[in-house]
Amino acid sequence: MPVTRLALAATLCLAALPALADTPRVTLRITFDPAAAKALADMGEMVTVSSHFYGFPKAGATMKPDEMGMITLGIEDITIHPADATLEAGGLLMSAPLDQVEEPLVNVNVYSARFVNENNLLDCNLLPEESLAKLTGPQDIICKLLP
Repeated sequence: MPVTRLALAATLCLAALPALADTPRVTLRITFDPAAAKALADMGEMVTVSSHFYGFPKAGATMKPDEMGMITLGIEDITIHPADATLEAGGLLMSAPLDQVEEPLVNVNVYSARFVNENNLLDCNLLPEESLAKLTGPQDIICKLLP
């Protein structure tokens, strides 16, 4: 019985499910002060959510660490409208060399995308450098306009 392309694609997707379930991720809940949301929306500006994933090298790691002694696992930039949103970051880790690091760490920064204004217009709390394994539940990031 011949295997159709659809059946083959479905089989490959199902085979990837365990890897997807084991991939560490972080849920980010981005909220905007009403004045910030209105100002950015009125000017047509977007917002960038930038997640940097990295880790300290494991003993025997073959990848060379950077000048800070870290192995970069990837940078995920997501551009959103200036409205409250919940999103998940870390999808790029599915193909990252997680076996090279002790544990994956993340640092998240949120800023105006600079499509309309060349300056960052937002003051958002940072998600401090943290192990993905220790981040449970949505992580709150609150943004307001810079003074």
